[in-house]
Amino acid sequence: MQERRLDARLLLAENARVLVHGTQAEYDCILRDISAGGARLLVPAAPDIVEDLTLTYGADGATICCRVVWQRPGEMGVMFVS
Repeated sequence: MQERRLDARLLLAENARVLVHGTQAEYDCILRDISAGGARLLVPAAPDIVEDLTLTYGADGATICCRVVWQRPGEMGVMFVS
């Protein structure tokens, strides 16, 4: 399989949270890998999320706005948006 990512990714297993824009829905997740352009999240408790979301992660509580670009049961890929 050919790698399609533009940026190198860093493999992680870090606790994080997602907040779905326009709702009060928040879900615990695991930040599985991250690159300059996006991330893969393990989100076992979340239903399909097609909206934009905010990802909060790290010891300092960093936040970044994201757009869901793919989903499978229990995981999703997001693209960072500004």
